Amino acid sequence: MSRLVTNYNHIKHGHSGKQHLITVLAQKYWIPRISRLVSNVVKTCVQCIWQLDHNHKRG
Repeated sequence: MSRLVTNYNHIKHGHSGKQHLITVLAQKYWIPRISRLVSNVVKTCVQCIWQLDHNHKRG
């Protein structure tokens, strides 16, 4: 359930980064090992990976 809530909020907040997502989640939920979970969600987000790769190719 924690992963679903984290994924939902990551997308809802515009594919926000780790620190912003932790702040948003901590205001409403108590999630054990939140930092590890958020890192994993952001690191495995296909849209974020694509965007990061696309931005590096431009620069």
